[in-house]
Amino acid sequence: MCEVSQVFYLDEDLYLYRIHNNGASTNKNRNKALFWYWVAIIKAAERRNINVEDDFISNYVRMYKYQDLYNKYNKLLNNRWIKLGFKLGLIKKYK
Repeated sequence: MCEVSQVFYLDEDLYLYRIHNNGASTNKNRNKALFWYWVAIIKAAERRNINVEDDFISNYVRMYKYQDLYNKYNKLLNNRWIKLGFKLGLIKKYK
């Protein structure tokens, strides 16, 4: 909806929402609903030529937490056991 028009938040009920056991966002379907939510977000970003990873980090992750995780990741990569795992082919390196 936000791709074709402006969106505004209204703090009032405009419709009734029925929650039941077989709904898309309840019980065993909750993971499916979350999955399709993120598919919609990713597809919208692709249509807008937005990098989802950069957008997520800049808008939803506090920078100090990101930097902390990045430092831990780099420290882990320098661990001698991890380096041995790379050499033996037991661990794949992702960057």
